[in-house]
Amino acid sequence: MIKKSLILLLLVVSTMKLSAQNNKLLGTWESKDRDLPVQMILDERGFITFRSNGILMGGVGYNIDGEMLRMTYKIIKDRSKMKISITIRDLLKKEILKRDTGSIEFLDSNNIKMCFKRTLQESNSVANDCRYFLKID
Repeated sequence: MIKKSLILLLLVVSTMKLSAQNNKLLGTWESKDRDLPVQMILDERGFITFRSNGILMGGVGYNIDGEMLRMTYKIIKDRSKMKISITIRDLLKKEILKRDTGSIEFLDSNNIKMCFKRTLQESNSVANDCRYFLKID
């Protein structure tokens, strides 16, 4: 009985730690791109939305060329690294169109670096595509 209680306590504590890390990410982040800053909104329900030039893309439901899509995110703790998985689903066909996993590094409490691996078309080699974000809300 004590063993079961200890396991339950460990599960609760580890869940609390994971949700605390997720809470640091919740809110609106703005990219530090000088040419065209993009806002990234991470909500508590697991939806991710991007805003650029007043246009929203992502979240619970959005329309691109007649397709109804949904964009979600999931935070994955992998050893000492934090990863983010972003999924785009077609709501009508009920299928996943794209899933991409990248890494998140907290530079401080209001600045993150988010990197995804990209294939370079010219050489077919892989490189990191990193963006820096500042928390604005």
